[in-house]
Amino acid sequence: TSEAVTGYEENLNSLYLTIIIESVLSILIMLVIGYFASYVAVIKPVKALTEVATAISRGQLDAKIDQKILDSSDEIGGLAKAFDRTMVSLKLAMKANQNNS
Repeated sequence: TSEAVTGYEENLNSLYLTIIIESVLSILIMLVIGYFASYVAVIKPVKALTEVATAISRGQLDAKIDQKILDSSDEIGGLAKAFDRTMVSLKLAMKANQNNS
C-alpha cells in the first residue's frame, strides 16, 4: 500500500505541475493576443493621428488621416472624424484670413 500511495502522490504532483504549466502558458498566450489586439485597435491609430497632428503643427496642412481610421465606428474613429473636421475648418479659416489680407 505504501507503493500505491507513493505512485498516487507522484501522479498527483505530475498533474499539479501540468496544470501550473498549462495555466502559465495560457496566461502568456492571452497577454500576447491582448497586446496585439490593443496595438491594432488603439495604439496604431493613435500613433497615426499623432503623426498627422504633428505634421499640421509644422504647417503641413495637406496631411491626411488614414481612411481606415476615419471609417472606424469606434471612439478612435470618432476622434479622427472630429480631427478631420477641425483640419478642414483650419484650412478654411486660413484661406479667409489670406483673402482678407
